[in-house]
Amino acid sequence: MYKNSVAIIRARKDTVVGTHMVATKKYIQLMPSQFDYKNTYICDSFELLENVGGDVIIKAEDSLKHVGLEFINRIRIRNVEEIEILTEHEV
Repeated sequence: MYKNSVAIIRARKDTVVGTHMVATKKYIQLMPSQFDYKNTYICDSFELLENVGGDVIIKAEDSLKHVGLEFINRIRIRNVEEIEILTEHEV
């Protein structure tokens, strides 16, 4: 389970390589200018569940603390070529 991390996932469709990103809220607080987080899956924590045959399933856990609601999203990304995970810690 990643709590202070970002995952950069590169996927290929025909000749085009696209990039998906999953970032935790804590990582964005620690490194606000590291990336452009506009088109990013943002969550409290995430976990890589499967990486089989170029398909990746990511479990992203998130919550709305002011209403006490917790939920889990499963994100499936196909034709994955590379996964890079960056982790940052408070000093």
